[in-house]
Amino acid sequence: MLSTLTVLALCAAATSPAPAAAPPAATRCAHPNAGARTLHAVAPEVPRQVVHFGVGGRVVVLVSLAADGHALGTRVAGASSRFLESTALAAARASRFAPAVRNCVPVGGAYTFVVDYSPPAQLPEQHADPLTYFPGAWHCTTASGTARTLTFAPKAAGLTETDGSATTSLTPDQYRIWRIRRNGRIIAWALPWVDDTWTWSASGTDTDLVRYETDDDTTFTMTTTAGTILAMTAQTEKCTRTTSP
Repeated sequence: MLSTLTVLALCAAATSPAPAAAPPAATRCAHPNAGARTLHAVAPEVPRQVVHFGVGGRVVVLVSLAADGHALGTRVAGASSRFLESTALAAARASRFAPAVRNCVPVGGAYTFVVDYSPPAQLPEQHADPLTYFPGAWHCTTASGTARTLTFAPKAAGLTETDGSATTSLTPDQYRIWRIRRNGRIIAWALPWVDDTWTWSASGTDTDLVRYETDDDTTFTMTTTAGTILAMTAQTEKCTRTTSP
C-alpha cells in the first residue's frame, strides 16, 4: 500500500506541465556589420599612353555588387584622363569583392574601386615637336588624285589647322596630349610624336585614328580610318610642305 506522501508525489508528477523548450541560440557572426571590400584587386593593363607619353593619374570606378559579391556592372565616376578608363574598367570587372554585411546578412550595393597609374620617370624621346614641324602650308594628295591644302599656324601654346572649310585648334595639356577642338568643342585627342608618328584619336581608342607619319622634314603621310568624324572613308594622303611660316 502506497503511502500518502508517495501518492501525492505521483499526482504532482502527472499534473505538472513539461518545461518549455529553450529558445534557439541567436545568430552570431564575427562582424555583424561591415562595408564592402576588395578581396583581390587585379592590376590593370598599363595603357601605351602611360608608357610612351607619360600619362598618369587616377580612375574612380563604381562597381555594382550583388549580395554574393560578384560585379553586376561598372562605370567610371571620374578619371584624370580618358585614355585610362578602359583598362581601369577591365581591372574592376576582373577583381573579386566581398559584399557589405548588415546584421550578419550580405547585401548588395555600390562599391568604389580606385585605380592609380604612375607615369614612367623617363619619357621616350619625342622625335618631332608638332609646334616646330607643322606650321606652314602643306599640299596633300590621295592615290586617286584628290588634293587639298592644309595650313597649320601657331596660336598661343598650340596650333590651328584649316583645310579651307573648317578650322581646328590643337592645344597640349600637362601630359603632352593635345586636345583638338572644332567650333569650341573637343572632338578628338592627339598623342605626341614619338617614333616618327603623331596620332589623332576621335574616340580615345586605337580603333578610330588619324596617323601622321613623318617621311622627312618636308613630307608626311596621313592615314585616316573609315567612319571617323574626320573622314567617312579610309584614305591615305601624302603631304608636302609648300610654305613655311
